[in-house]
Formats: sequence, structure tokens, C-alpha cells
Amino acid sequence: MITEIDMKQFGCFADFVWADQLKDGNGEVKGFKKLNILYGRNYSGKTTFSRVVRALETGRLPPKFDSPDFTVKTTTGDISPQQIPATNHTIRVYNKDFVDENLRFLRDENGDIEPFAIVGGQNTEATTQIATLTEQLGSAEDEKGLKFEVAKATADLKRHEDAYKEAAKDLDTKLKRKATQKPSGIKYQTKYEQPNYNITKIKADIVKIHEQEIKSLDELTTDKLEALLTESSLPDVNAVTIAVNYSELRETARELVERAISPSDPINELLQASVLQTWVRNGMPLHRDCRDTCGFCGGQLPTELWAKLDAHFSEESERLTKELAKAIESIDAELRAVESVALPSATGVYSEFKTPFDSACEDLKAEFMNYASVLKELKAALEAKASDIFGSHETPDVTFDPDGLNNRVKAVNTVIEQNNAQTSELDDKKAAAREQLRHSEVAAFLVEIDYDSECAKIEELSARTAPASEEVERLKGAHRSC
Repeated sequence: MITEIDMKQFGCFADFVWADQLKDGNGEVKGFKKLNILYGRNYSGKTTFSRVVRALETGRLPPKFDSPDFTVKTTTGDISPQQIPATNHTIRVYNKDFVDENLRFLRDENGDIEPFAIVGGQNTEATTQIATLTEQLGSAEDEKGLKFEVAKATADLKRHEDAYKEAAKDLDTKLKRKATQKPSGIKYQTKYEQPNYNITKIKADIVKIHEQEIKSLDELTTDKLEALLTESSLPDVNAVTIAVNYSELRETARELVERAISPSDPINELLQASVLQTWVRNGMPLHRDCRDTCGFCGGQLPTELWAKLDAHFSEESERLTKELAKAIESIDAELRAVESVALPSATGVYSEFKTPFDSACEDLKAEFMNYASVLKELKAALEAKASDIFGSHETPDVTFDPDGLNNRVKAVNTVIEQNNAQTSELDDKKAAAREQLRHSEVAAFLVEIDYDSECAKIEELSARTAPASEEVERLKGAHRSC
């Protein structure tokens, strides 16, 4: 059903958009309904409007209209001039163009009428033609005519299709049983490790068997492959991992240990006794704003004491104290990381790799001990500085090569990689053996059921359906032409 017509360029219409022009009092667009009345003065475009619709009926655009551009919107889609006459439409239009083409006598007394309906005597001819066509069509019940031929050809096609489907189904049943039937189906044979084996996978195996011309194995080869499957493999050994932060830790320690600071108003007694200085610093937060007497001797704390101590322990010294504590904790964390590295046990290594593995582990342990010793020396230097932050200190003369430790770790991991590769190789060999044995069993099964002959039979039955289908289509075409 036509709902709207837009005319960008057609006759007297230009840029006419239905949705912009035809709205009710509420602003709602009003489209065509079942019954519509269009009225207007002469030359207002009524005939031009009807010509758009008549173009859908005749399948041709009206002449004398340059580059017509319109869109007929319907409930089944939009129609443009480019789609005429591609689409058939059940439309009848009675307008000036219809009169000019079919009822010329109304304008010209010498004109005539073009026939557009069959009446009177011509019905006899039509009736005769209908009877002839009915005879040609016949009926399936009377076993004659095209209808009978179509029914017979259809039944023949169905017989071929049923035979083909039955043969294909029978072969699929055999394959499915071989793949999944308990207890002998490949799916349930533990040596193959194929718990998800099914008809799709056996068909994939068959393709490979044909492509590679695989045959069933002899008894000796079968026994050898099955023996391989009984060999045990060791689980993979985990690699050793550690991140060494020595360079950063040493540089931080050097800068803090050698940093020189002095109190703004020093207390000589504290400067001369680092233990006393540490004791006072630690006691300050236990007394300030907490008590008026000394927690050690019970003496009265003078009011000017805090200002004097704050002048000695400056903001700079407090910042250094905190940085020293942080650096000491970082070294402790590094020590814990080194000490927590667990080297794999040699019991999980194949015998041929035990000697190089043990040797590499011993070298790595020695390197770990050396690293821990160096870290402890750095820690001791930081602690000494923390006890005497105003004193002059030097970084301990320690040497350690992080690359040496990393190389020891790499040496251990190299042996581990070689060991694990042995496991992977064994697993690969087992996987290949399982596939060989499975293909051998499937190949023997194909010989047992005469698979190639079954496939040839199915292909032949399938080939018979093609000419039968073509015959059905030919007869149906003849039937439609009647």
C-alpha cells in the first residue's frame, strides 16, 4: 500500500516532501489511507501527481519529463524512478493519459478504443484454449498429463534421495560406533587419551589416512609404540627467579653514610658520645608533652630542655635518620628475598642432568652467601651512621658483581630447561605414538567395512538425484507455462 509520495523534481513539483507538507492540527504526518480524495484547481498538479502512480502500473516513466526524481513510499519499501519497471504492482489509474491511450474516440471522432477486457464472442476462444490446457495438464489421479508426469518424476526423485540418505546414514552409524561405542570405541580406549573423540574426529582421521596413504601397523611396530606409552615422565622443574637490586642499594647506602651534617646548636656531650645521643633521641618522644620528670632518674625536666634538644637534633638530622631507617629496611627486604629463594630438589631431575644441576646449584648458593655478606656490611654501615649521624663515616670497601649472580642463576636455569625439554620430547613422542596407533586402528577398520566401496556407492546414489531433480524442474516449468 502506498503511504507517501515525495517529489524532488517532477513536472510542476520541486522539492515536495510529504512529511513537511501534510500534517494534521497536532503536527502528525498524514499518509494515504484506504480511501483518499485529492482536489485542487486546474493546473495545480493533480494529473502530474497521478502520473507518478501510473508509472508503477505501466512500468514506464511518462514522456516529456526531464530527469524525474521522486520516491513512492509503500508498506513494503521505497520505489524510485530507477526501479521502474523492475517491480510489478497491482495498480490501475484512470487519468488523462489513460484516456489518450485507450479512449481516443472521446477526443477524436475518427479515434477508436484499445481493448483492455475480453467480452462477448472472444470468451469462446478463451474457453477452448482453457480446455486444451486442462487436457495437457491432466491429473495425478487419472495418471495422465503433465501433473501425472510431475508426480511420477517427484516420486522417482524421492526414491533416489531416500536411497542416498539411507546409505549415508548407514555409513555414519558405523563410523560413530567405531568412535564412541563402549567399550571398544576409540573414545573409551585410555591409551589414545581421546575422551572427546567423536564422528567428526574419525572423519578427520580418515581424510589424513587417505591423504598420507596410511596403512595399519604390523604387530612388532604396534608393540614397540605401546611400550613407549608406558614410560613415565617427570614433571617440569620450575626455573629460579630473583631480581637483584644491589647497585641501587649500594649507591643509596654510600650517599647516606657519607652525608655530612651538623647540628645548628650542638650539645658537645651528645656529639662526643654517640650511644648517649641515640639514647636521648629515642627518649624525646617518650617525654615530650607526656611528663615533667625524667623517666630514668626522676629529675625535673627544665623548661628550656626541649628548645635546646631541638636545636641539636635539627630537621636535617631527623630527615637523615628517617632515610637511614628506610635504607636499612630495603636491605633487610633484599636479604629476605635472597634467603627465601628455594632451589629445586635434584630428585625431580632426570639422572643424566643431576651432576651439572648439583654443580650449578652449589655455585649459585655460594654466590647467594657472598651477596648476603655484602648486604650485611652495607647494613652495618647504615646502622653505624644512624647511631652517630653527626659523625664522619665511610662506605665499606665491598665488591660484588650482580652480573656474576645473574649468570649463576642463568646456569641453573639452563640445566632446568634441558631437563624439561627431555620431558617435552618424551611427551611429544608419546603423542605421536598415540596418533600412529589410532590411525592404524582406523585404517584397519576401513578395510574391515570396505569403506571405499561404501563411499563409491553413496556417490553413485547422490549422482542419480541430479538428473531426477532436473527432470522434476523441467516438468514443473512446462506445468507453469500452461
